[in-house]
Order: sequence, then structure tokens, then C-alpha cells
Amino acid sequence: MPSKISALEVSSVAAIGVRWRASLRSQGKSPRTILSYQAAVDALAAFLNRQGMPEIISSVRREHVEAFIAARQEETTVRGTLRSLTSVGIEFRSLRVFFGYALEEGEIKASPMAKMKPPKPAEMIVPLIDDAAMKKLLKVTERRDLRGPPRPCHPPAPDRHRAAQGRDRRPDGRRREPDRPTVRDRHRQGPQAAERAGSARARRSRFSAISGSGQATRRRAFRSFGLAWPGR
Repeated sequence: MPSKISALEVSSVAAIGVRWRASLRSQGKSPRTILSYQAAVDALAAFLNRQGMPEIISSVRREHVEAFIAARQEETTVRGTLRSLTSVGIEFRSLRVFFGYALEEGEIKASPMAKMKPPKPAEMIVPLIDDAAMKKLLKVTERRDLRGPPRPCHPPAPDRHRAAQGRDRRPDGRRREPDRPTVRDRHRQGPQAAERAGSARARRSRFSAISGSGQATRRRAFRSFGLAWPGR
């Protein structure tokens, strides 16, 4: 005959904590978050067992959780120091989420942490600077060598544009004039450029040929170019 399952094995804080961990995994929570939640639930279940308090989650009251939070603040860590209020506050928020899950599952009718407030860390008092230390600080700021020694000045990197500008200069410092294109260069540029260069060269040769001729020759030359003779 199968043995009866006790309520402690089903509805205890530890048992519901195992179910809650599976639910967190299905929700895609990070392993670090799941470990933090589970550590808080395990600590609460162990505290209830040691103190003889009810372990069934429906019987857990606010005073039980408050006693657990107060005991955690007085415990010492592995390093021998008191547990910080920050870590206790993380466990407080983890247990609040845990009881919210139990409420959704119908294990409890109301959360025992509904009206509880998390532990507030004590304000850190920063000591003020006395007059002697303030005077020393002012003397240090009045020094002129706060910036340290000057940094070495490295020469600028070579610039391609500067090198190109240097090639465009003559030894005397004047700028080099670009060479005029020849007829061969015009031919390389295209037939139209060569034709324009040839016609301009022909006009220059005709003008130079008639520069020393008589008036009649110059008049015919002007007419050949389609120009009006300026003489009377």
C-alpha cells in the first residue's frame, strides 16, 4: 500500500522553493539570478527548521520573516565580518518574489511580506577635512609645477602634399611654371584639341609672316581672316 505524502513534503517552504526554481528556469532567467533566489529560500527554510517555527508556507507569518531578516543582519560571513545590509536587502527582495509566486500558485491567501519594508542601509558619514589638511592642500595647488615636465616635441610626420609642393619650387624658391603643351600632347588629348592647336598655330604663323609686309598684303590678310581693315 503506497505511503501517504505528508503536507511538509508538498507545501513546505523548501518544497515550493524547488518548484519555483523550475519555474524560473522555464522563464529563461539567468543562472546567477536563479542561484540568488534559491539561496534566499534555502536560508529561510533552514532558519525556520532551527528555530522550531512552522515550515508549511501557509503557516508562515510576518513575524517569522521579520525574525529571519533580523537574524541575517547579525550573522557573520566567511570573512568574519557582519553581513552587509545590501546583501540582506537582496535576500529580502528575493523572498518577496518567492511569496508572490506562492500566492499565484494558490499555496497562500496573502503574502506575509505584503506590508514589510526592506532594511535600509545606514548612511555613511564622510569625515570633513580639518584646517591643517586644508592648508596643506591649498599649498599644493599653489605650486606651478603641477603639470610636470614639458613633453618632448616630436617633429611632424612627412606630408605628401608638402613634398609635392617642394617639387614645384625652383632652387631659388620661386614656383615652377608648368610646361606648355605641345602639338603631340594635343594629339594625345584628342583630335579636336589637335585641330584647335593646329589652327591657332597657323594663325600665329600667318600673322608673323605679314607683320613685315606692305599695306596691301596686310589688308588682304585681314580680309582672309574676316576682319575689317582699320585704315581708311
